[in-house]
Amino acid sequence: YAEYVLYDGAGNPMPEIGFKNGFCVLDLECSDGGTAKYTCGNMGITAGCGDIYNSGLSCQWVDVTNVPAGAYTLMVRTNWDQSPDANGSFELTYDNNWATVCFSFERDATSGDLINFALNPNCPLVFDCMGVPFGTTQPDCAGNCPGQVATGDLDNSGALALPDVDQYLSDILGNDGVVSPCTDLDGDGQITVTDAAVAAGCVFYGPDHVNENGVHDHCIWEAEIINPNHNVTLSIGEINTTLGYVDVHVLNPDNEIVAYEFDVSGMTIQSVESLIDPLTYDATPQATLGGNKVVCAAFNDLMIPKYYSPTPLVRLYYFSLDGPEVCVSQIVDIVNESFHNTLTTIGDCMAVTNPDFAEFTSTMTTIC
Repeated sequence: YAEYVLYDGAGNPMPEIGFKNGFCVLDLECSDGGTAKYTCGNMGITAGCGDIYNSGLSCQWVDVTNVPAGAYTLMVRTNWDQSPDANGSFELTYDNNWATVCFSFERDATSGDLINFALNPNCPLVFDCMGVPFGTTQPDCAGNCPGQVATGDLDNSGALALPDVDQYLSDILGNDGVVSPCTDLDGDGQITVTDAAVAAGCVFYGPDHVNENGVHDHCIWEAEIINPNHNVTLSIGEINTTLGYVDVHVLNPDNEIVAYEFDVSGMTIQSVESLIDPLTYDATPQATLGGNKVVCAAFNDLMIPKYYSPTPLVRLYYFSLDGPEVCVSQIVDIVNESFHNTLTTIGDCMAVTNPDFAEFTSTMTTIC
């Protein structure tokens, strides 16, 4: 029923920044002549009365820790979706459902600390793309207003869905991904398994997922985040020239894994299978037929657990071995449980050894 929204200097909302923790609406004061009748047991606000959420209450904040220096507008608004009350009645006007404060700050050039915080008493209105002050209508990823194109909707069905995640994976394997504001979900300038993973997270969890930190919107497309405290190593663990496969091992002591994308060298891939217990992580890896790329993303809430020693991840059956050794040649992205990227390390390669063959020696035998 209430939220905080931060707008940048260009009037663009920053939905990943604001947060509002509400737990009760009641008649806390009636300075405008109303008679208090609502409590936490029977919530509401009487005409002429008001409720106060003091700044000292927990979770009444906007976290600007990672917000760059600049000028901003903070808006507090209630019933922004214009919902009716329990009796089905709508408000007569929504003009007084919001309040704003404008401020600016700078960053110390050395430490990056916030400095020179200042309030701006001349706070201009921020209009949405339909010209409504502090309205909720925003252009879509293609620039249409009102928005009609759903971000990540690769098949143009009108909504992001699991077939779009499949299409992301297919485009990655075929090198067919087209980078645009509607497809590059993490804004890193390329189509990778991270785009597929965050799309799958939006489809599975939705905008109102409740976790240990509160309510999280998985359908807000954040810029690429690399967690410097998480590192994942991929290495070649086994080459079996008799059965024609190569095993890739994973070492991830810092984080769980939602999705991965990597390339190998020294072989051409025929097929791939997961070596992770499907009860733990049931996503099906895919590979480029006759190529060298492997990609995999979970469509649900299952994740690869932390492994503290190199553990079999996938088995790659090959058409041919093309060199003296097989390596993980590139780790494109590893996606952790927060749908952020990790640091990566390419582990050991493995030399190719030909299978042993028994030697037979023939001698002439004379039969009389």
